[in-house]
Amino acid sequence: MSNRNHASVLAMLASISILSFTACSDDAGSNPMLVATESSSSEVVSNPGSSNNEALSSSLFSSSSAVLSASKIVELAQLSTCDAHNEGAVDSIWDGNAKYGFKIDYYKCKNGHWYEAEPAVACDTAGVSVGSLCNVHSAQGGFFTHSGRGGRCYEYVGTGTWNESECLKAPAKECNAENEWSTGKITYSNGYTDFFQCEHVVYSDIGGDLQEDKGFLWQSVNEANYNCRTGKNVEGDTCSFESQGEMQYYLFERGYWEQFNIDPKLGMCRIYNDDVPYEQHFKEFEGEYYYCDDGKWNPIKLVPRQYTDPRKKGLTDEEYDVLDLPKEAKVGDRANGLLEYCGYGKTLDYFDSNVYDYCYSTNRYRYREDGSWTKETDEDLEKDDVYFDSKPCGDDTWCCAKTEGMKRSFFEDYLEPGKTYQCVSGEIVLDEYLWNRFEKK
Repeated sequence: MSNRNHASVLAMLASISILSFTACSDDAGSNPMLVATESSSSEVVSNPGSSNNEALSSSLFSSSSAVLSASKIVELAQLSTCDAHNEGAVDSIWDGNAKYGFKIDYYKCKNGHWYEAEPAVACDTAGVSVGSLCNVHSAQGGFFTHSGRGGRCYEYVGTGTWNESECLKAPAKECNAENEWSTGKITYSNGYTDFFQCEHVVYSDIGGDLQEDKGFLWQSVNEANYNCRTGKNVEGDTCSFESQGEMQYYLFERGYWEQFNIDPKLGMCRIYNDDVPYEQHFKEFEGEYYYCDDGKWNPIKLVPRQYTDPRKKGLTDEEYDVLDLPKEAKVGDRANGLLEYCGYGKTLDYFDSNVYDYCYSTNRYRYREDGSWTKETDEDLEKDDVYFDSKPCGDDTWCCAKTEGMKRSFFEDYLEPGKTYQCVSGEIVLDEYLWNRFEKK
């Protein structure tokens, strides 16, 4: 590619550390500030809207009780303005990311500054009677943790005070064989609702040999199961209900209720669709193609050719993939298969901030001594890599004076095209992406 992105070997190594750190936060701030902790264990944060930063800094760092905590870095822009107009306001910061989950920290505006506070600060006392329970959102699971909302409960004891308490484990009504699959819910004083369903619970070991019958118990469920599950659901069932003023749509697949949105022209599009077969992400309507991503059909120009090539009809993927492999070749020749993977709206390299739609061949082939084409292997790539065995620059880098001009190709992510890098004047630069087609956004 003509626009090369230069980076020293040291910078590339450093970037690995940077990436592993920033991966823990989806919103890495550009202007973080160390937070001072007071002896009262409350944490004060500068007012993002204040111009008196110098005076605040002086008060923070001159206090004998202040302790700097590098683990308590807060991006100021995440908090709203704290001033006389919103004295007593409560705000929160989600610390973490969508992959591994979030811890939710709460802050209260007092005298022009934000102070870290217990989650109970989010519980409102207006119109609340003694003994009422409040359930505060304190954590949220991520994709990898497969956990949902985490809450901390507090009981109102009067005079504006909330004491930490156990959350309610089940509705008051009985769960038994007569009302299996019936539902119940608990709504807390702050409006949060826990949903439950009466189920016959039997535990077994991994092999399914040892079983322990726990009888009929209230089980915590999500809102979809609360509204849709009957114990008699079958594959393909649909369910809809209103929640927070909006209609919610679900499809029963592989034993789970999966949420989707409905487009009047294109039909349903799953909201969480990473496990949906690839071909089901695409739809053609009136000569245009669309891609389903997170519940929305997006118009696209680049489409995997197996979905548009009339030759694919009647052929398996394996048969179609090799249709255009050369008839004449010599041992060691390489060729791409016809099957493609296309990605949309992605950045592909740490040193390239451009956003691309792209398509690349999912399989690469080698011509063998027996006159056949077979799929390329990792061993083939290692043999191609002239640097792999000799390592003239040592183990820490492959770019030095001895390898000036050398190019190396890497295929690291099956959802992205391969990349070729080159050693230029002691620096590793991105030379090209190994794709078939692309469109810069």
